Amino acid sequence: MAKKAQDPDAEVETEDFRAYVSDVYGPAIADRTVALYTGRTPKLPPVLAQGAAMSDAMWARPAVDTDNALGDRTPTYAYESAQPDNPWFTDFPAPSFPIGAPHLSELPYFFDLGYGTTPLTAEQRTLAASMIGIWPDFARTGRPGWKPYTPADPNVQSIAAGRTGPTDFAKNHAYTFWKRQLG
Repeated sequence: MAKKAQDPDAEVETEDFRAYVSDVYGPAIADRTVALYTGRTPKLPPVLAQGAAMSDAMWARPAVDTDNALGDRTPTYAYESAQPDNPWFTDFPAPSFPIGAPHLSELPYFFDLGYGTTPLTAEQRTLAASMIGIWPDFARTGRPGWKPYTPADPNVQSIAAGRTGPTDFAKNHAYTFWKRQLG
């Protein structure tokens, strides 16, 4: 991998992104992956394109596979935490670029985690109240307030302040591309 990409303060360039994909997933898909993620509208800079590709390949693809397997057999409710600006950990320097909604980023909306996060903004407090309403209802009724996921009707709820609703999760996270590449 290019030396610059190993420095967290360095700007990731397209060639760093290509080297990352080649190193992790193989050189055969590097050019196709870079073209897919840097050719989007709006155009993603390489650092965000690399993050999106990592997230889609490592998290979104297995999530869709799991939803498909479970949704065929039992009531399954899928959601995506999609709040783009989440509380950050006070013990760690904040990244110099937007990180979106990484895994577990919704936890500060439910719990005082005790490991120090920045305080919730007014918008985030409204989102927290909404999320705190969803999960107890789901625990009590077995229904979170949206349609269940099935492979034939893949309902995924996107949850973010001011824009909660259904999303085409598989399309938005290049599921078909990654399924073809990685199985």
